[in-house]
Amino acid sequence: MKVSLLAVLLLSIVAATYGQGECGSNPCENGSVCRDGEGTYICECQMGYDGQNCDRFTGANCGYNIFESTGVIESPNYPANYNNRADCLYLVRIKGARVITFTIEDFATEIFKDAVEYGVGPVADFNQALATFEGNLTANNQVPPPFSVQGEQAWFIFSTDRNIPRKGFRITFSSDGDDCTPNPCLNGATCVDQVNDYQCICAPGFTGDNCETDIDECASAPCRNGGACVDQVNGYTCNCIPGFNGVNCENNINECASIPCLNGGICVDGINQFACTCLPGYTGILCETDINECASSPCQNGGSCTDAVNRYTCDCRAGFTGSNCETNINECASSPCLNGGSCLDGVDGYVCQCLPNYTGTHCEISLDACASLPCQNGGVCTNVGGDYVCECLPGYTGINCEIDINECASLPCQNGGECINGIAMYICQCRQGYAGVNCEEVGFCDLEGVWFNECNDQITIIKTSTGMMLGDHMTFTERELGVAAPTVMVGYPSNNYDFPSFGITVVRDNGRTTTSWTGQCHLCDGQEVLYTTWIESSMVSTCEEIKRANKVGQDKWTRYEQSFAPQPDA
Repeated sequence: MKVSLLAVLLLSIVAATYGQGECGSNPCENGSVCRDGEGTYICECQMGYDGQNCDRFTGANCGYNIFESTGVIESPNYPANYNNRADCLYLVRIKGARVITFTIEDFATEIFKDAVEYGVGPVADFNQALATFEGNLTANNQVPPPFSVQGEQAWFIFSTDRNIPRKGFRITFSSDGDDCTPNPCLNGATCVDQVNDYQCICAPGFTGDNCETDIDECASAPCRNGGACVDQVNGYTCNCIPGFNGVNCENNINECASIPCLNGGICVDGINQFACTCLPGYTGILCETDINECASSPCQNGGSCTDAVNRYTCDCRAGFTGSNCETNINECASSPCLNGGSCLDGVDGYVCQCLPNYTGTHCEISLDACASLPCQNGGVCTNVGGDYVCECLPGYTGINCEIDINECASLPCQNGGECINGIAMYICQCRQGYAGVNCEEVGFCDLEGVWFNECNDQITIIKTSTGMMLGDHMTFTERELGVAAPTVMVGYPSNNYDFPSFGITVVRDNGRTTTSWTGQCHLCDGQEVLYTTWIESSMVSTCEEIKRANKVGQDKWTRYEQSFAPQPDA
């Protein structure tokens, strides 16, 4: 059904202020009548035209509402040429539609002038257009493929100018609604909407196009052992005869499952019954009765009998043992008498006969406690009322002076020295550079051996003249331990890794002996480094001529060869 969106009027009167000139210029078009006014004119338009000058076509087939699920949208006069200055709006309103598909079957408009735009929604909005079609698409084989929009509503706007009308367009459409409304599927089935069709997904137990048929699950006779089948929706129930259970009455009921037999009795299942095989010591249908093994009074010597399962226990009087209390216990079997004492057994007791100089219940008390020489490591023993006390030598402790006191426990050695425990003493083995009883004294810089400078000249130091520690000096502790000391060394103060300056006598690799040198040791990254200075050019040992010219300078000497090759002496 097509309903014109534009009011059908015999005459459309549009007033406009023209500014100057009246009807003399024939401004009204398309057969409209011009009416003069004061400084204005009014065009009375013919049916199908609109606008100030009746220049816009709004006539037949120029826009309408569409409510059918399928149909055609055509330009005015199609397949004849459309009108100039057309402005047509087509509104598609298909209730219940999920998808509307449009197919352009024919399309011919003036390119860049006359166009069709489309979009979705209840209101046509040029700014929301999804696409624009224009030109001779059919003749140029440029007709786009069918396109779809989601929902119930879409719109098309067809606009033309004043020039070169064409045949226009023909667009067909179809919609796919919800075929599941109302729901055709029965018995709780789920309806799946398809393109102009539906499918019913049946609930378990039903079949048919609309799930209208209840499946008879008893048709296959599933019940066993005489059970009666009762059909249900998507299932069945088997009413079993006594003694059977299970979905299909396939199980013989285990009457032993409830564990009816007591006291460990073994249950033997039957059909709708059971029997109990009792363990020794029990009797009765359910093995519920405990046989009393104490009835025969098996316990001797006044022992008390306690009944148990298939046995008994005798609680014997003191001094007796055995399963029936038949044995007198020998209390002397554990040899309780000490220090050679003799044991005399009795009933639930014993007596120790002690040797001379011993007493006590077990002859454990010595009348001369020091006779066994209990004090070790030279400790002196003193008897004290049947006991003794050890007086230990220095360096030992403990009741019997058996523990050597660890003098290293107090960590006396300083500066990383290693402590060696002795008898009432300790010795600290000091790290290089430290000395003293506790390694508390800072050590020395060993000057012996060959030294190399940056150009690999070599010197050997044979004597120091102003050092703090010279020659073969050793501390008292070092002498006691027999520690060898270097023949050429110089000390340095505590907490100062730079040794003091000292005068030295040097033998150079050219054979000369020089005495006007001073030196200073440094510890760099754990390595000894020697810096020397001189005041006479003849004593210079360097490869830098500028130092020779100035007659003064300083060299750095190390224990290893440095990177530059040696240079000849001057």
